[in-house]
Amino acid sequence: IWRDRLAQRIRMRLDRVRKLYLAFIEKHPNHARARAAYGSFLAHLDDQQGALRELKASAKLAPFNAAVQNNIATHLGTLAVESGRHARVGELLEAYQKSIRLAPRAPLYRHNYAIALSLFQTEAAAHLKLTPREVTEEALKQITEALRLDPNNFEIAADLAETHHHFKPLPRKKTLAAWQHAATLATTDDERGWAELQMAIVNIETNHFQAAKQHLEKVNV
Repeated sequence: IWRDRLAQRIRMRLDRVRKLYLAFIEKHPNHARARAAYGSFLAHLDDQQGALRELKASAKLAPFNAAVQNNIATHLGTLAVESGRHARVGELLEAYQKSIRLAPRAPLYRHNYAIALSLFQTEAAAHLKLTPREVTEEALKQITEALRLDPNNFEIAADLAETHHHFKPLPRKKTLAAWQHAATLATTDDERGWAELQMAIVNIETNHFQAAKQHLEKVNV
């Protein structure tokens, strides 16, 4: 009963916030920041289609807002992953590209773009007219630049190392070096353990089993 009441109170509060957003937008339909904020609110409610609609409205009103372009791409990516339908991958890639053009020194947008290239490699290759390997090379280029812009970011460093795994054959030395660098940026035992585990996997995949054992011994269970 207590949980039901709490859930009802949360729904009532969210409904009240939604009505406030709608009332403001009705009075100020050309307020780009309000529409972007409402889009983020809808995203938190898992209304991805509604969020995308508002973000696109905001983008039309403020076409030079890099954050909105990034958020549009992120929502399109979420929809693609959740639905399994990748027809709009080209659109999300273009939105990420635009966010990078608008804010070339923002590491987040390059990081997100690189992840999208890796996640939707086949669709990206077709859209960008590249080979799958060239898509991976572009992802590596973007995420390397993101790490240069934010050199102490473990997540970016780890994703940079992960990007090497898309190359066939796996470049063992480069991949291990990337994971070793990520390990130096780790701030928690979980992050260090993850890097050590990935180095073990690299060594297993390249038949260096003794080295893999040494890394596994450093992983806290």
